[in-house]
Amino acid sequence: MRGWMATYRCGEIHDLVIKDTGALVDSWRRLIDRDIVIERFGAKSAEAVEAAMERYRADAGANKGYPIFHEKAASLQKRIAATLASLQKAQIELLHSECLKEFRQQVPLTHPHTVNPNPNPGTVAHC
Repeated sequence: MRGWMATYRCGEIHDLVIKDTGALVDSWRRLIDRDIVIERFGAKSAEAVEAAMERYRADAGANKGYPIFHEKAASLQKRIAATLASLQKAQIELLHSECLKEFRQQVPLTHPHTVNPNPNPGTVAHC
């Protein structure tokens, strides 16, 4: 009977922590979707995972002696990490795009195909 209770309680807490962490992740996703770089994203992600795990351990700690406690903890960590990995990829792509944009503004392109070497407008230039 206690094993069933532990299974129920650990599952309930697991789902609540996922829901709360999902709200934070959604707020970050909205920022990234608007092309806003999140400062210290890696550190904030690590803090979010640690806070979620701390909450799970605190709320479900009474069931530590049951295997389900550890199974749900591992599941929680994997699920949050997977969600954050997709955001991290989007963040890296955004940073890459921002870096390229700034680079192009600071370094003029001088490749012969990027400028019009033809002094006669309206005619085809040959390189």
